[in-house]
Amino acid sequence: MKLTQELLHSLILEELSKDSFFVSRKNVIDLLNKRNLGRDEERRLEVISDYYEESPEEVEKLFSFLSEVGRDIIKKTISIPYVDIDDIKERLLTSSQTFERYGDNDKEGFYPFSIYVSASPEDKNTVGLEVFSNGTFKMFEGNDEASEDTIELVNELTGASREKVRIYGNHSSEVVERIRETGTLPKNLYVSPSREHAAGYWGEERVLFSAVIGKGGVSQESEVDWKTIKDVKIEKFKYV
Repeated sequence: MKLTQELLHSLILEELSKDSFFVSRKNVIDLLNKRNLGRDEERRLEVISDYYEESPEEVEKLFSFLSEVGRDIIKKTISIPYVDIDDIKERLLTSSQTFERYGDNDKEGFYPFSIYVSASPEDKNTVGLEVFSNGTFKMFEGNDEASEDTIELVNELTGASREKVRIYGNHSSEVVERIRETGTLPKNLYVSPSREHAAGYWGEERVLFSAVIGKGGVSQESEVDWKTIKDVKIEKFKYV
């Protein structure tokens, strides 16, 4: 990622200001008008909306509680250029545990919390991360349309860029021989951490091989389908 500190600071102030995060009745109304929610989520929003008519002061306390939770989540994501704030509000308002956690004043109970992120506010091809109460991250949903900058951001946040892992590939003999000779996986090559999955790739004259790579060089599109986002140096090449 090629973001200057000044630009990063500007993006943070614009998108993730903790003082600008408020959960409100308008959020409930807007979500109900979306009409693409699951029945359980819709019912929880209807309960909040109906109760507001009876006891607005109490519901405003709920909104205040959720706003505090949301601001705490955002504080943990301060280094991320874009986080889907609307999705955070929706998850807070529709969680099956919201009322219980509110009753117990249990802010920690919302963690780990799912968020969607990218490397730019203009980039809506987000990747799903879980943020934990200690400020660490784990990816739970990849995106095969995510930009290279977003993938590198996610790999850095999750610590993948500092890990090495053995991968398996199953490609033509020409491609595999070039990999062996150059000691490099080319960009946009599919590999897998699973030998069994890689061995299942169909095609004529496929050659199964294995190597150790830095995990930061791949996009984890699923648990078993990984794609290189740049030329990646390999170690310990071997035919399998």
